[in-house]
Amino acid sequence: MNRTDACAFLVLSCLSLGIGTVVDGVRKTFEIMPAKRVESAHELSFEQFRDRVQAKSGLILDARSREDFRMGHVPGALAFPASYFEGSYLRLGQKLGADKSQPIVIYCVDAECGSADSVRRKLANQGFTRLAVFRGGWQAWQKAALPEETGE
Repeated sequence: MNRTDACAFLVLSCLSLGIGTVVDGVRKTFEIMPAKRVESAHELSFEQFRDRVQAKSGLILDARSREDFRMGHVPGALAFPASYFEGSYLRLGQKLGADKSQPIVIYCVDAECGSADSVRRKLANQGFTRLAVFRGGWQAWQKAALPEETGE
């Protein structure tokens, strides 16, 4: 079921069943729909990401869990778990700053992980404009045997 079908379902259900039944039906409909990966406005290649990290150009955000971040992360990256967006946003507000055009790169575990896209989308909703995702994520960084940091 695509979004148009889901909206049509919602409208028709509202007209025929009443709002309480509709909410339950819509919730069940969206629970069984497969999540679609949101395409990033800009994706970095491994080389571009490595160069940004080494040049300390902009902010690098790690969208993995805080536990994973503590065990190892890209040098200079900031922990920004996608599952705690609001808390991360408040905690790093000063580092994010008022300049919403500063370059920010987000990574997570690997190309299959949707957390980086989730953080990118939410930051875009907050007005940040220069957002990029590195799809290779932590796995690609480790595979290349590049420097790592641990802890906070």
